[in-house]
Amino acid sequence: MTNRKTLMKTAIAGALAFGTLAGGANVANATNFHFSWSTPQGTFTLGPNGHHFTPRYHQPRYQPPRHVREQIRPRQARRILRQAGFRDISFLRERNRVYVFEARGQRGYRRIAVNKFNGNIIWRWGRG
Repeated sequence: MTNRKTLMKTAIAGALAFGTLAGGANVANATNFHFSWSTPQGTFTLGPNGHHFTPRYHQPRYQPPRHVREQIRPRQARRILRQAGFRDISFLRERNRVYVFEARGQRGYRRIAVNKFNGNIIWRWGRG
């Protein structure tokens, strides 16, 4: 990344080159002269009042929608499993995007993964 001092030197050199190509000192002394350009770091402006650099503030590129960022808690996931017909529910661990439970269903004890974001039962495995 370039620092501000290098950027200013480059900007002044570019402005002088532009002034020379555009007609020399007559254009440089005009009161309505205004020249600006943007860089990834910000915008540099050269005009009759001098020059100034406006930095560009970097923000996160992607922010997921609010409903995606909110997670349900293991207690809420346990309630979802109870409503789905499972009993003797015990929380085992939290993996990437799921909560893993062990619960007794119609076919015996099984391990069940519940999505942390929307509460869907993703997969079941185990005895029975």
